[in-house]
Amino acid sequence: SDLLQKTPITKYIERCIDMTTKEAIKTISNQGGFFFKDQKGSIIDWDIPYITKGDARIAYQIYPPSPFFVEKTSLYPCYTSNANVPPIMVGDYCYTHYDHSLSYYIFGSTGDPEKGINPDLCEAYNYSRAGYDCFCEECTGYSIETQLENFIKTEIKDCVELSDLTTYNVSRGNVSVNILIGNEDVTVDLKFPLIIKIKGFDTETKFQEFSINLPIRLKTIYDAARTIINKDINDISFNLIDDAYALRIPYLDFKLEPIAEESSYLYKIIDSKSQIDGEDYIFQFAIKNRQPAIDYYNPDNCYMDGEYYHICAIEGEEIQIKPIAYDPDDHILFHKYSGWKSDYDTIFTTTPSNPTPHQEKINITKSILYSSTSYSETNRNANLQTKYEDIGPHSFTVTVIDFFGLKDEQQMDVIIDDRPNVYFFGQSIYHDIPPDIASIEDPFVFDASS
Repeated sequence: SDLLQKTPITKYIERCIDMTTKEAIKTISNQGGFFFKDQKGSIIDWDIPYITKGDARIAYQIYPPSPFFVEKTSLYPCYTSNANVPPIMVGDYCYTHYDHSLSYYIFGSTGDPEKGINPDLCEAYNYSRAGYDCFCEECTGYSIETQLENFIKTEIKDCVELSDLTTYNVSRGNVSVNILIGNEDVTVDLKFPLIIKIKGFDTETKFQEFSINLPIRLKTIYDAARTIINKDINDISFNLIDDAYALRIPYLDFKLEPIAEESSYLYKIIDSKSQIDGEDYIFQFAIKNRQPAIDYYNPDNCYMDGEYYHICAIEGEEIQIKPIAYDPDDHILFHKYSGWKSDYDTIFTTTPSNPTPHQEKINITKSILYSSTSYSETNRNANLQTKYEDIGPHSFTVTVIDFFGLKDEQQMDVIIDDRPNVYFFGQSIYHDIPPDIASIEDPFVFDASS
């Protein structure tokens, strides 16, 4: 102990612990919760998918749903036959009843493709300190806590070089590191064996304990990240920015940035209360682009002559088209219409070759639906004033396309029926009274049978 008091060894080691711990927390937080396998001190021995931004590699925490369990066909987002779910969540019945407000669909997955690891914050519940409630859900052995401990243990060996600090022959032994991640801080306890050799004396090993506390809210931010991830993959209408703020966690900001060359997004949680070397603490992770989904749209849900149609109208009525769609990544959606009234139009008419009233398809150079008032105002909805020439069955397709080109679509079947023209004749029973004259006490006959 005299040696430690007479040399700067203690302060030197404390400084190394402080620098190494800050580097470790900053690195794993910038990389989406992982040290990659080629990084010194990493316990990850397989490839973790990531995006790159500048010099940083950021691991994914949200992936598209597994195609083994969720359809990638026109039946998306219904489940495949591989999923252990009720029949109403599979196939055509599911597709024709899909609504984003239903709670049993999934729109993403967590865990890397190879081992399915989504790191817990802590490895196991620790009772050693009052108020310490960090624990694991999956308990895979690759928690943030375990990764940090191993990284710090490895890095501290390179940081601590004692030979230049004292005239004594002092070397270090094997370091043990224990991290406690509290609600408001991170504590690192380190046992550092110093091997002291003095000529004429037996070699002596001194176990020196060091402890530093950093006011970094790693637990608060990572818990927020896991809450946001879990809500987002289970609710397509969950907004990664607005609903994240609705969690009402003080001092946190949220940012979502598309990474075009990766067809992915970078999501940042910024904590202005926690500082690392004067900068706000950031935890960030990548999100792989996921497919948007349209609520099954059948506003009229009607039948005509035994045939099913999504929209039924009578000539002269206005049709309102209001599809509802969500992008799980909360980015721009482009609404596209194709088919009737977009790529072509029809006229209900007769021709010399076909004197029976029928539909004749005609080409158009400008989409009638895109030119509608509703589409001009919303870039989503459309409206159409029907007329006699529209009589008959039609179909068009509504397609939603996300920022990176993934899409969902639905074909809409429409029937326009003709408006009956009713003619009637009125006559008093007395033939000498004109048909346009009647009295309230005499009978009067209306005849619309023709």
